[in-house]
Amino acid sequence: MKLELYHVPFFLAQPRLPNFQGFLANPPVHIHFINTIKSIMAEHPSFTLAGLLAVGGTAGYLRTRSTPSLVAGLVLGASYGYAGYRIKQNQDYGTELALGNSIALFGSAIPRIVKTGGRAPVPIALGATGALATYYYQRKVREFRYGV
Repeated sequence: MKLELYHVPFFLAQPRLPNFQGFLANPPVHIHFINTIKSIMAEHPSFTLAGLLAVGGTAGYLRTRSTPSLVAGLVLGASYGYAGYRIKQNQDYGTELALGNSIALFGSAIPRIVKTGGRAPVPIALGATGALATYYYQRKVREFRYGV
């Protein structure tokens, strides 16, 4: 039996429909690359705040023997560090954790600002840092969740 191959002009050939199931299961590489680009450097503010809060909490304890400053600085610092690790490893809920930490930082600074009448620099710096970090991470959460 002899097999004959016929050449069919491209305009007469039946168009092939894309395999959408395979596309959804294995998206092209450039889609993964774009999602990776969006998450680059989102962990740096978390790692920076982790170090600053740990050092600041320790300094507050050494200066005034304030145990709440030490505990808050170390716990929030560790939590920011864990959030930064999750973001860097592209794991779920890293930016949400960083957003929660930022809200806690901002929220804890408000009573101290009110108590000092806005004259003490440390509560103002904590409040401003918490507000900026809250703004940054809520934008990142919206970007990752909704693509906006």
